[in-house]
Amino acid sequence: VRRYYRSPVMTRGVCTMLVWVWLLSVVLYPEIDLVLSGCPAGILSFQIWRWFTSPFVAGGIIGVLIGILVFGNIGGQFERTFGSLAFAYLFMLFNVLANVAFTLLVLLAAPLVPHMGLLSPMNCANGVWVSV
Repeated sequence: VRRYYRSPVMTRGVCTMLVWVWLLSVVLYPEIDLVLSGCPAGILSFQIWRWFTSPFVAGGIIGVLIGILVFGNIGGQFERTFGSLAFAYLFMLFNVLANVAFTLLVLLAAPLVPHMGLLSPMNCANGVWVSV
């Protein structure tokens, strides 16, 4: 608990969002992962929020724990070194770039392997480690 409160504010916020989204998916809204994940099919339907919300979807308790352990360490060190504002800017920039790259890759690969269903709503990218 002490380590949580000693971590920088943005790192703490991202880790908290991971836990809250997971709890929400377990308790109230199991489909939230599909609503928030970076799915190219959703992006093609102009659901642009997916590029910003996908890092907060972990896909399970193991994903939450790994995300907190990895991101809590790397993100915390980065935020202490460069500051919270720079960290927030780069965190969102890298997440958007990673999701845009994923979407473009899927759009390029989908015609080559149509049997894989790459443009399916179930083909999604999520998690904090997309940006790490």
